[in-house]
Amino acid sequence: MKIGVFAPANNAQARDLATAINAVLPGAACCFGLDLDGAGGAFSLSADRLIWDSKDCSALEAAYVHGFGYSDPVVPAARENVDWSVWQFEYLREQQRYSTVYSALCELPRRGVKMFNPPDAYLNCFMKAYLLEKIRLGGARVPETVCTNSLEEAESFAQDREIFWRPATGRAAWQKCLRRQRENLFALDKPPALLAGRIGAEWRRAYFFENEILLCLAHEEPVDFPAETLEQFHAIECDANMKNDLLQAAQFAGLAWGMILFRVEDGKAWIYDFDGDPVLDWLPGIFRDNLLHALACSLLGEKSRKQAPTGIEGKHARPGMFLRRMLRILFDFEQSKYR
Repeated sequence: MKIGVFAPANNAQARDLATAINAVLPGAACCFGLDLDGAGGAFSLSADRLIWDSKDCSALEAAYVHGFGYSDPVVPAARENVDWSVWQFEYLREQQRYSTVYSALCELPRRGVKMFNPPDAYLNCFMKAYLLEKIRLGGARVPETVCTNSLEEAESFAQDREIFWRPATGRAAWQKCLRRQRENLFALDKPPALLAGRIGAEWRRAYFFENEILLCLAHEEPVDFPAETLEQFHAIECDANMKNDLLQAAQFAGLAWGMILFRVEDGKAWIYDFDGDPVLDWLPGIFRDNLLHALACSLLGEKSRKQAPTGIEGKHARPGMFLRRMLRILFDFEQSKYR
């Protein structure tokens, strides 16, 4: 079996996944760079051949795509004090690269290659309001949401309860939305943001592949005292009903692989977000390694070789404290100005 791993050059997650695939089945993984104008090999797309990085893609049975973010193809208007001829050239060159990669990835399924995930999955995950309404109509449990730029509408939605907010597009974290935040976020001259009601006590993430949950994690919020920590993660089990609800929601979203962000109330999962191309590098190492191994076995169909995660008992903190500490210093500095 041949599996193509498509990702930007030198991407650590893609490289480690290819290594994990080859550890299970030597020679099964083949890497392809998404940077067509980089130092990769020849590329050619025709009616009967697809050559990528000087390798023939006709032998592939499956393809895993990582790091191919959605790009708005609309050419923006010229701006003042910008050399339009140079700026336009750079922009059009980038759009030519993006269009070529998009075309090639769309072509792979037509040639019999099973995709994880196809380009349209990235587009669905980019449009969060659309995605949440899509799975809600399919029958999944989704909290009450509104996408607005009206402060009046945001205040009416809040109704003295705890709510969360996030940008309406792309990958972002849900955050608590207090009154002062609403006053700065929502205005007619600002882009709409997405609001959702609070359900349950903690955030959970389920990483899935087709009809299987590979790993489910619960995480606690960072704390400052007595010892500063980042998010604390621990593995949890999904019962049969919750597993069925999560996988069904993934089908509604059109995803074969990805991450579901949800919260639980009365034993039922409420879906807040999907990521069709989850980044694993920020997870604690033990969870990242187990996920990459499980994903490698799933891509190969080697279910008999896939063992349950081991050595992940207890809580594990997100790696890297530097950014949080720097933000804390900045927050303390800002607060001191108004004391």
